[in-house]
Amino acid sequence: MIAKIKQDSMGSYPKKRSLDEAGRDSILSLTAGYFASQHPEIIAAYVFGSFARQEAFGDLDVAALIAARLAEPLKFELHWNGI
Repeated sequence: MIAKIKQDSMGSYPKKRSLDEAGRDSILSLTAGYFASQHPEIIAAYVFGSFARQEAFGDLDVAALIAARLAEPLKFELHWNGI
């Protein structure tokens, strides 16, 4: 269900998508469920960017609050297939 979105041969990213409120709510629910089940160290998350502004989007920007201080900074990207 998770895959990295790669640039196409022209060097551009996939086209932006538009969703109705129900579609956006579904993505937020799936994302929250994923974090809850796979990353219990995340205690809060904040969605920002074009998705949060209810505009056409190419990705979902999420800032996460981690329960404990990490020895090294953590950065990861998740990309959902089929959006």
